[in-house]
Amino acid sequence: MRWAAGVVVAAIACSLSLSNADNNVLGRFQDAIEIMQAGDTARAEQLLLRLSMVAPDDVDVHVALGAMNHLEGNVDIATKYYNTVLTLDPTNDAVHGNLAFLNFKAGQYARAIDHFKASVATNPTKAQGMAHMIALAHHAMGDEVTAIMFFDLAQPLHDNDPHFHFDFAVSLQDEGLVTRANAEYNRALALDPNFPEAWLNIATLHLRYGSISTALRNFDRARRCTPLTPHLSLQIAINYGVALETNGHAMEALVQFETAQTLLEWMDHSDREALDLFEHKTRTRRAIVSWVEYEETWDAYLDATITRQLNRDAASSLVPFSSLMVDIPPHLRRRIAEAYAGATTPIRPPQSVDLNKNNRRVHVGYLSHDFNNHPTAHLMEGLFVHHDTLSFEISTWSYGKDDGSAYRKSIPTLSEHFMDVVLLGTNEAAAAIEAARVDILVDAQGHTLGQRHAIVAKQPAAIIVNFLVYPGTLGAAYVDYMVSDRHVTPAEHADQYTEHLMMLPQSYQVNYYASYYQFSVQERHATAVTSSTSFVFANFNKLDKVEPRVFNVWMAILRRVCR
Repeated sequence: MRWAAGVVVAAIACSLSLSNADNNVLGRFQDAIEIMQAGDTARAEQLLLRLSMVAPDDVDVHVALGAMNHLEGNVDIATKYYNTVLTLDPTNDAVHGNLAFLNFKAGQYARAIDHFKASVATNPTKAQGMAHMIALAHHAMGDEVTAIMFFDLAQPLHDNDPHFHFDFAVSLQDEGLVTRANAEYNRALALDPNFPEAWLNIATLHLRYGSISTALRNFDRARRCTPLTPHLSLQIAINYGVALETNGHAMEALVQFETAQTLLEWMDHSDREALDLFEHKTRTRRAIVSWVEYEETWDAYLDATITRQLNRDAASSLVPFSSLMVDIPPHLRRRIAEAYAGATTPIRPPQSVDLNKNNRRVHVGYLSHDFNNHPTAHLMEGLFVHHDTLSFEISTWSYGKDDGSAYRKSIPTLSEHFMDVVLLGTNEAAAAIEAARVDILVDAQGHTLGQRHAIVAKQPAAIIVNFLVYPGTLGAAYVDYMVSDRHVTPAEHADQYTEHLMMLPQSYQVNYYASYYQFSVQERHATAVTSSTSFVFANFNKLDKVEPRVFNVWMAILRRVCR
């Protein structure tokens, strides 16, 4: 989960000199300021209002009236006085600075940035003091690259502020700079060990990128912080449950989800939170084959997802990967994927590949989190062994961890260029792919754990292909092709995919039969089926991919065979 800590305090500035007023007005103005500083704001305001009628073109009187109303929370009145000042003095840096604060607090981030620029243009020394707020404004607008630049500028002034480091970490995480984000979360926690939002975020960061044991420790630490708001307790319970489920502790995960359910029942909550929790609980129950009232509750959940989320142009709580494991209509899977991908917008129109340009080979780049000891690498290793390097230049782009495995050592030797972009942000990684002149970018991750789809959304190559890892539509208009076969994507379902389907004749999977572990002859014989009357039940997967309907078919077979 992401959190935003508001740490910027409005700095009200007004002059104590009236350059164009007579001594009487100047004296009265100074009296008003002293009265205001003594705490009698009502009397000070009356005196300033009288002065504004005597000297209507005096900037400082209007600045003071704006500042007074600003401090008292009268935003509209303060804005009116500040705008009067800018009519008289368009480059007044104090008023531009105060309007930047007011607009930031109101969520008008573009206006806040404009006033910040105007203030700094007149008085460059103000840039560092306002940089944290402007970083947050750029973050709110989704411009993490600029946000990070302003966080770097602000850091010397805020190095002892845990909330600053937390805010900085959130932007770094959103830009894909997970190592730097992890460091900033740790700085925040070193300054304030009782910072539950930071413990929650760093735990979620480790969960997303596969460090489950570290994630579990951090979630446990988060829930021991005091005090915890009900909403924060809810988020910790849900995310801790997901981590426990991922680590194979389904029963413990369900305990956390029940805690979250109890919190939901007595606190105000959104549809999103309730539906997310239901999906987590149902998925975990499938993992331990707990099907009590499964079909009835699932149907109700699916109806709620459609009517209360997808029909309102919101992302579904049923994420694309989970949608592949349940029996739903193909068109619904496409809607879920399109809503999920909708947060990333293409930045430019599609390009074309000039195959004859300089007679160079077509450059194919493979992008994945899992070029290590993972099924993706197990399958794809053979692809790199047998690739046609006379016609194609091959590069692999990894943003996953180096686990020291045989696969991680092998794949760099099998591709012409192995690029480790784990330390690069989204924009830097996309720029590196484009600079390498990759013609075809193969996304070998899709909507799965560890994905950095934002890199793909930058369209760093002319053609983008969805291959192998995620056998469903990505729902993104900028992904051109999906490699598949007639079993995974029957021809009659072609319109349920946003990609053009590239159909292989047998299977879309590339398999590599060279194994790092050789079975013995005795093991093969021990598992052989020796009787034609025997029926072997097999599920080469986790139990959450077995449904009641499939299990009932298995039981029907069991009743009809002898062995």
